[in-house]
Amino acid sequence: TQPAGQPPVYGQPTPTPVPVSGAARFGAPIAVVAGLVMAAFAL
Repeated sequence: TQPAGQPPVYGQPTPTPVPVSGAARFGAPIAVVAGLVMAAFAL
């Protein structure tokens, strides 16, 4: 669970090569799905 308004990991400056790419690869789809689910419940 991530607080609302917090920027995604891949959007933060000075990214490190492997960990951030891995976090973005797994975190971005999860964040998108979670956002869609919360939007569906909001509607």
